[in-house]
Amino acid sequence: MNYQVSVIVPVYKVEKYIEKCARSLFEQTLSSIEFIFVDDCSPDNSIAILKSVLNEYPSRISDTRIVRHEYNRGLAAARNTGRSIAQGEYLISCDSDDWVDQNMYELMYQKAQQTKSEIVICDWEEVYISKTLRQFINPPVNNIECVVALLSGKMHGSVVNKLIKKTLYTEHNIMCKEGMDFCEDFYVTYRLFYFARTIAYINLPLYYYNKSNLNSYTSTKLSESSQKGLILLLNDIRKFFNEQQDGHIEIKKAILPVG
Repeated sequence: MNYQVSVIVPVYKVEKYIEKCARSLFEQTLSSIEFIFVDDCSPDNSIAILKSVLNEYPSRISDTRIVRHEYNRGLAAARNTGRSIAQGEYLISCDSDDWVDQNMYELMYQKAQQTKSEIVICDWEEVYISKTLRQFINPPVNNIECVVALLSGKMHGSVVNKLIKKTLYTEHNIMCKEGMDFCEDFYVTYRLFYFARTIAYINLPLYYYNKSNLNSYTSTKLSESSQKGLILLLNDIRKFFNEQQDGHIEIKKAILPVG
């Protein structure tokens, strides 16, 4: 079955948060949507809670898949697994400790159709224990300017607020690098934007980024493996753009010089 949108949700140690996440997904106003939960061998009750919530939404059961890795492979591998089996025209990720606005995916898909865009971006809200901060993305319209914004740190590289046409992944063989679980999104987003011909923006905070989960990748200190991953990412960026023939000066200026 083909869907308009596929939502990929990696699951690992989120038993405190997954109920809220799952309900926000199953209550989406978009009907042509599939949900792919990738169980990365979560050792807690996350999957049991997910299945219990799903049973409360019988109309969503046939459009929901829960796949399990044979062993813990990390966040990047979970994203790859979900994307490899997704049947949607457009793909988007949702972290299982976050939640989304009820009409997020309908609004984003409608925008994609209206503008014939390969990438649609929305704002988000960072939710802390005592406050909420709206993040205005305001991305450039031009794809090369978006790449520069990503490389210079002016735009976040996350895939959770970006609806991306599946063919961008498949035609250019773009996937996360397994084992790189810090900035794993950035590894794919700069490539996706480089090849995207049309980009659209919704000036609404449709995604809720949970900043109270102290066990998430973005909340923990940089480990040695994370630091090695960042070096690998930097080298990959340099290699990728050195291989491109268009030689955009803006991009080369945004990349740190080779030491």
